[in-house]
Amino acid sequence: MMQPVKLFCLPYAGGSSAIYARWKKYIDSSKIELLPVELAGRGARMGAPLLDCMDEVVEDVYHTIKDEIGSGPFAFFGYSMGCIVSLELAHRVVQRTGRMPLYMCMAARKAPHLPGRKNPLHTLLPEQFEQEVIKLGGTPPELFQDAELVSLFVPMLRADMKALETHQFQPKPTRLTCDFSVLGGIQDDISLEELSEWGQYTEGTCTTYQYEGGHFFLNDHSEAIVQHLQQSIEEALRRQKLLLQH
Repeated sequence: MMQPVKLFCLPYAGGSSAIYARWKKYIDSSKIELLPVELAGRGARMGAPLLDCMDEVVEDVYHTIKDEIGSGPFAFFGYSMGCIVSLELAHRVVQRTGRMPLYMCMAARKAPHLPGRKNPLHTLLPEQFEQEVIKLGGTPPELFQDAELVSLFVPMLRADMKALETHQFQPKPTRLTCDFSVLGGIQDDISLEELSEWGQYTEGTCTTYQYEGGHFFLNDHSEAIVQHLQQSIEEALRRQKLLLQH
């Protein structure tokens, strides 16, 4: 019997591995091993220093997962900032181990070569930062009324946003060859065309899908997204099997 595909899930800025906890009840664990990745400075890794440089974030994640990858098939799911971490991580894994992910799913993020936010969030003064974060959605305004939560959450989000907003993707010597799927929210400010631009980063297939909702559509569509991931991973396994037969 084939071992389950390891699915490493990277969170959005300010998020922890806990955002994927609700997926457990929907996933078929005989086919997919769900492995939410904890970034430094949060959750079970609260004691680790926060990282505000994308290269350091990716290096840290690489060392966190490298022994977990094993010899079987593996895949990445990234949400918003997690997309950029996933892309850089996939290249690092290929470069250092020669192993290619089976499949990658990017959600709620335009392709890296497209222009980002005109006014970076991480440089804003506290009050402006709070207003912009609330506008993005996903963070209840009441959080900013709790001084203890603010002292934990704001430095983490600022560090993540700095890592994201100061990062420039550098072209790699080789493109990835795995299949991509790209998910977006219909009401998010990322167009279908901007989502489809992720196709430039792989020689495999790249398909786009949209769900009802804004930037944090993930919160309302857990079951549908897990179903999509399972179907996409099964399809990628079938393609891989066919390629090996030729």
